[in-house]
Amino acid sequence: MKKTILITLIVIIAALVIGGLIFSNKQQTVFSEELMSAPVTIYKDPNCGCCGAYASYLRSYGLTVIVEETGEMEAIKETYGVPRDLQSCHTTVIGGRVVEGHMPIAAVEAMFERGVAAIALPGMPSGSPGMPGVQWEAFAVYSFGGEVAPTLLGKF
Repeated sequence: MKKTILITLIVIIAALVIGGLIFSNKQQTVFSEELMSAPVTIYKDPNCGCCGAYASYLRSYGLTVIVEETGEMEAIKETYGVPRDLQSCHTTVIGGRVVEGHMPIAAVEAMFERGVAAIALPGMPSGSPGMPGVQWEAFAVYSFGGEVAPTLLGKF
C-alpha cells in the first residue's frame, strides 16, 4: 500500500514538473544588470486596468515597479516628450529612460543595450503585454527624443 502511494506521488510530481516545463510560456531570459537595478515608475490614469496588468508583467521579470496614478497623463507625456502620434495609455520611466505603452520586455532590454533614451509602442495593440487578445504581427517599436524624428527601433 505504501509503495503504491509513493509511486503515485512520484508520478504526480513528475507530471507537474514536466507539465510546467512544457506549458510555461515565459522565457527564462537574463537581462542586463542596468535594467534589473533600474527604478521603474508607471504613470497611469486611475481608471485604467490594463496599466496594472502591464505592471504585473514587468514584475514577473523581477523588476520592482511603482505605480503612480494621476489624472494628468497629458502633462506627464508632455514632460517626457512623448510625441502625440506615439502615445499610449501609460508612460513608464525606467532608470531615467522613457517607455511609452505596452512594451515587450525584449524591446526594453534593446533600449538599454543600444543606449536609447526613449521608446514607444503606439496605441494599445491586441496581445501586447497587459492587453488582452492575440498578437497578430510583430510590434513596431519606435525610438524618439530631442530634435530627431521617431525612428523604428525594431519589431518585437
